[in-house]
Amino acid sequence: MKKRVGIVADDITGANDVGIMFAKNGYKTGIFPYHSNLELQNEKELDVIIIDTNSRFDSPETAGDKVYYATKMLIKASCQMYYNKTCSVFRGNIGAEFDAMQKALRINNSMVIAAFPKNGRTTLDGIHYVYGTKLEESQFRNDPIHKMTESSLANIIGKQTNKKIGIINYSYIDQSKENLRKILSDYKKIYNYIIFDARNQEDLKKIAELVSNEINICGSSAIGEEIASLWNSSSPLKECNHRQKTKDSCGTLMLVGSLQPQSNSQVEYLLKKGYSAFELNTMLLFEKELLLDALSKISREVISKISQGEDVMIYTSRNSFDIEKTKKLGYKLGYDDKQLGKMVSGYLAELVKQVKDETHFKKLVVAGGDTSAAISESLGINKMVIVDEIEAGLPNMYGYSKDNQYLMVLKSGSFGSEIFLEKACQSLKTI
Repeated sequence: MKKRVGIVADDITGANDVGIMFAKNGYKTGIFPYHSNLELQNEKELDVIIIDTNSRFDSPETAGDKVYYATKMLIKASCQMYYNKTCSVFRGNIGAEFDAMQKALRINNSMVIAAFPKNGRTTLDGIHYVYGTKLEESQFRNDPIHKMTESSLANIIGKQTNKKIGIINYSYIDQSKENLRKILSDYKKIYNYIIFDARNQEDLKKIAELVSNEINICGSSAIGEEIASLWNSSSPLKECNHRQKTKDSCGTLMLVGSLQPQSNSQVEYLLKKGYSAFELNTMLLFEKELLLDALSKISREVISKISQGEDVMIYTSRNSFDIEKTKKLGYKLGYDDKQLGKMVSGYLAELVKQVKDETHFKKLVVAGGDTSAAISESLGINKMVIVDEIEAGLPNMYGYSKDNQYLMVLKSGSFGSEIFLEKACQSLKTI
């Protein structure tokens, strides 16, 4: 039987990622940016309500406060399950946010499932892997903001909480349903956070059967797909009830602010295919006059091409030498990685606003969580409704501002195949 689900996500691409898990199983799913006076009582048609706190880069205290109040909003909306959606490799304020949701719900146990096998994230003996490589040895070891130098999920959570953490090993998951239920029941008497190993999608199905009646789920979005499927056994909806034809003769604007290897390969693919593309040279960040001149030139070119129906990409510097040189200069001037990232996202958002004001385009594809958040804010997006899944965890959607409706794809930087950006553009032409 369907339940109403309230979800708190720590960034906008993660909100979309978990949203599609329910939407493709027939759940009407809406996403809202966090603010203190957010009212959800009028969203009665939604089965799944997601609040994006945009808290991954906040201090643990600020992130915890946001999650606490977002959860209280969801309680007022009469949800029956509460889901704390985090990064699938546990970047961010994991322990602080988990504690805040438990406090708001007044509960003592949460189920923690970080695995996302369809995107290469698996957990064995409590150790997290990315495509078979330990998290601490994966691409995320060199993440510009959250350098992941630890593979134990319990240790990552434990850095921000004093609560007790247990691990249900994959050997337990291989046991009978009755034994597994008994193990979970015993764990709940001892541990506040119960981490589940998951090697593959079949493990997630077993875990979903076990935890589908729990109040609080924490972790990546993948378990959401299995829970939604379990609750709604009828065939997934092929058509979203929210479909509304959006008139737009302009091309699709693509923006890539992420430097993850997956996003880099997606940029290279489009460049090789001959798409119109413009590079924002981040070495100009501290040369204000030169930067504004470069932005103006890019804006004029993009406006011209997108007005004629051409799909256009704007991307940031990929060259490792330029990136390191930009960082070193930024550090010298007193900026940290987080501030530098915000600067780049801010300039990309300003570019989008300029193009929107001139062309009134409606179709947008963005790669990178921070970039997606900045651009959505600049466009005044106050609600998103999920439509279709393009690839695992990557949906398209409608984005609503006060005066406009957009067709959007907001992509995590580390997700998607080499051809994803092209697929995303095509998908926006069909919804």
